[in-house]
Amino acid sequence: GQPTQKMFESLLAAGMRLCDPARPVWVEDEGQKIGQLHLPTALFDQMRRAPRIEIVVPFQERVRYTLDTYGELAKRTEELVGLLRLLTPQRGKPKVEEW
Repeated sequence: GQPTQKMFESLLAAGMRLCDPARPVWVEDEGQKIGQLHLPTALFDQMRRAPRIEIVVPFQERVRYTLDTYGELAKRTEELVGLLRLLTPQRGKPKVEEW
């Protein structure tokens, strides 16, 4: 399960203290919500204002990476279906059913 919001923010702050302020921190461009948790608004706003780099990878390379990384999960159909259903609030039932 996930930690409480307060614990998440404490762990996040502890991790950020380990970062070198003289070096960039790379983050994935995602939403503010992580499961049931939320990034602190000030951090999320700063992430939105930061410079961005788009990494373009050919489709076949993305497929190969996904299969290498998650291929074992594809063999556990029931678990995979359950995980995909968790995306219904973000993507909608028709899209999840299509997957």
